[in-house]
Amino acid sequence: MTNALKSKLAIDQVDATFILYLGGAVTSLFFSLVINKHNVLLKFELSDWWMWASGCIGAFYIFFMFIAFPKLGVSVSILFVFLGQVVLSVVIDHFGLFGMPRHSISVTKAVALALILTGAVLIMYDSQKGV
Repeated sequence: MTNALKSKLAIDQVDATFILYLGGAVTSLFFSLVINKHNVLLKFELSDWWMWASGCIGAFYIFFMFIAFPKLGVSVSILFVFLGQVVLSVVIDHFGLFGMPRHSISVTKAVALALILTGAVLIMYDSQKGV
C-alpha cells in the first residue's frame, strides 16, 4: 500500500514514510481518546526519552523497507527483519533489558537461532541464483 501511495502521489520514501506514520498517529490518538477516554499526549512528560524510540525505530524500518524491497526482494527483506527481531528478543530476554524479566539463553534457543540463520542463508542464496 505504501508503494502505491508513493507512485500515486509521485513522492519519495521520506514523504511516504511521513504520511504513513501521520496516519498511524492520528488513528492511535483516536483510539486513545475513544477507548481510554483521555489524551495520552498529556502524559508525555512522565515518560523517559528512550520510551519514544520505538516510533523512531518504526519510521526507520518503513523507510529502509522502501529501499530494501526493490534491491533485495520482499522475502529477503522481511527475512532480515525477522532474523533481527528474533536475535534482539533473545538478547533482551537474556539480559532483562527494558524492564523485562530475565530468561537466560539456552542450548535450545542457540540451536533455533542457528537454524533460522541457516534458513536465511539458504533463502538469500536461492534469491541470488534467480531460481
